[in-house]
Amino acid sequence: MTILMRRNLLFFYMYRIFSRLYFHLAVLFLYFYLNNIDILHIELLLAIYGITLMVSSQWSSKLTKYISEKYIIAIGELVKATGLLFFTFELHFYTLVIAQILSGIGYSLTAGTDSSLLRHILLNEDSSKYKKVESSSNSYMFISFLLAGIVGSILFKFDQLYVFYGSICANFISFLAILSIGTDKSERKQVQETIVGNNTQMENTSLENFWKNYYAISRAFPLAIFIGFLPYFLFRVIEVNLYYFGVVLSLFTLLGFSSARLLVRLNNTFSYKNLTLATTVFSIIAMILLGVSNNFVLSVIAVALLGFSSGGVRPLTLSNLNTNKMDARQRTALFSSMEKLYGFWNAFLLILGGVLFDILGFQKLMIFFTLFYIVLLLFFYRKYSFSTRQPVKDKDFNLKI
Repeated sequence: MTILMRRNLLFFYMYRIFSRLYFHLAVLFLYFYLNNIDILHIELLLAIYGITLMVSSQWSSKLTKYISEKYIIAIGELVKATGLLFFTFELHFYTLVIAQILSGIGYSLTAGTDSSLLRHILLNEDSSKYKKVESSSNSYMFISFLLAGIVGSILFKFDQLYVFYGSICANFISFLAILSIGTDKSERKQVQETIVGNNTQMENTSLENFWKNYYAISRAFPLAIFIGFLPYFLFRVIEVNLYYFGVVLSLFTLLGFSSARLLVRLNNTFSYKNLTLATTVFSIIAMILLGVSNNFVLSVIAVALLGFSSGGVRPLTLSNLNTNKMDARQRTALFSSMEKLYGFWNAFLLILGGVLFDILGFQKLMIFFTLFYIVLLLFFYRKYSFSTRQPVKDKDFNLKI
C-alpha cells in the first residue's frame, strides 16, 4: 500500500466519521413537535426528505461525467450544511420544507458516491481490502451517529438550535476531509481508461433487483419508525427524560454498529437466506413489541432489535452485489437506485403512518406496519424466485465485491 493510499484512507475514515455526526437527527421530531407542528405535518416534513432522495438519486451518477466523486461529495456536504442552516431561521413550515429538501439533496449526492470513491482509492488492491475498509468505516459511522445522538439530546435540553450548529460544524470538517483525498497521475489515467472502456449501461440482474428491494424495504421500515414515530412514543407515552432520550434512541445505532460488523463476517459462513431471515425476524419482533406493550424495558429491547436489523442491511447487501465489472458511473448509478427505492418506501411509510396515526394510534399502527412488512417481503421474494425460473444455490449469493 502506497503512502498516498494510506493518507487517502485516513481522510476517508475521517470523512465518514464526521459526516455522520447528526446531532439534530435524534431530536428532529421533537423539534417539530415542541414547536406545535401536528403529527401529520411532521410526517410530511420527514417524508419530503425521502421524496427528495428519490428524485435526486441519479444526480451523483450524472455528475461523474463532469467532476470526480470527491467533488460531488464535497458539494453534497455543503448543500447539507445549507439545509441545516435553514432550520435555524424563523420557524415557518415552508422554511422547514426547504431545509428538508436541501438536506435530502446533500445526502443523495454523498450516499453511495463515497463507496464508489473508496473503489478508486483502493483501485490496485484486491476486493477483500475494499470489503474490510467498507465494513470497518461503516462501523465507525455507526459509532459517530451513536455519540451524536446522545450529545444531541443533551444539547437540545439547553437550546434547541445547538444541535443544528453542531451538525453544520461537522459538515464543514467532512467537507475539508473529502477534499484532502488525492489521486496520483497514473491512478487517474487508469480510472479514466476503465470508464472509457466500460461505459455501457448494464442491466440489473434478478439477483441485484432482489438485493435492491431487500435493502430498500428492510431499511425503510425500521428507520421510518425510528425517525417518525418512536420519538413520540418515548417522549409522550413512555415519558423518557430528554437527558436519557438520546441514550435510549442511540441503542438503535449501537446495535446497528454491532450488526454491521457481525453480519459481514457471518456472510462467509451462513447462507444469504439465514442472514436475511434473521434481519427480517428481528424487525418483526421489534414492531410487535412496540405494538403490544407500553413497558419501558420491552420498548428498549424493541429499539435495540430495530437497530440490529437495520444495521446489517447495508453491509450485507454490498457484500452480495457483484460490482467488479462496473465502472464508477455504473456503480454510483446502482447505489443511487438503491437509495431511490429506499427514499420511496421511507416517504411512503411516513405519509401513510401520519394519516393512520390519528385513526389507529401508535400501537395499532405498529401492528399494521408489521403485517405490511411481512406481505411486502413475501411478495418480493416470490417475485425474485419467479424471475430466476429455477432454484438458485446459496453460493450464487456469496458474490465478492
